[in-house]
Amino acid sequence: MISILIIYIIFGAIIMGMSIPLKLEKIPPHHWYGLRIAATLNSKEVWYKANKAVGNITFLFGISIIIVTLYIYVNSIFNTFFYSIGIAVYVYLGAGLVYTYSVKNAKKIEKELYNHKNNIANKAGAKNGTNSMD
Repeated sequence: MISILIIYIIFGAIIMGMSIPLKLEKIPPHHWYGLRIAATLNSKEVWYKANKAVGNITFLFGISIIIVTLYIYVNSIFNTFFYSIGIAVYVYLGAGLVYTYSVKNAKKIEKELYNHKNNIANKAGAKNGTNSMD
């Protein structure tokens, strides 16, 4: 059971480490690393804001993997088989929740930026006596 403990602690640490460049907005838009959906690939602003949020929640998820792994191990709640299955289920469900949150957040950011740009365009049009909808 100690090997499973070590594997999941290392896995949680890797997840945390991979999230740091996203949190720090060091990863430019591309097709290999980060939240790669239409909303993030079409706009640098959305890419950086959405991936910063992804980095933050993924970092917390990595911490939670380590905490849950240690808690179950220390309290010997399960035998080795159920321990490994339980942690794996936690990781898969957690990853699904992180992804779902991240996609919804990216779409929200995209919509907010679109609305903000439209408001600016409408104000500029009103000052110039033109309508941006023409």
